[in-house]
Amino acid sequence: MDNVKIIENTEQAKKEYGYMWGADTFYLTREMIEALLNGKCIAGDNGEYVTFIEME
Repeated sequence: MDNVKIIENTEQAKKEYGYMWGADTFYLTREMIEALLNGKCIAGDNGEYVTFIEME
């Protein structure tokens, strides 16, 4: 992702940021965040595309 921002967790903020060609929402659990902090990678798919989430 080239343009990453931290926004408020509201529908209004999401609408203001925009949706471009589509949008996905990723819900991370505390367990997932702890795994990221411990060097793990989160992997998931929607049946067509795969997404990897990792700490920079």
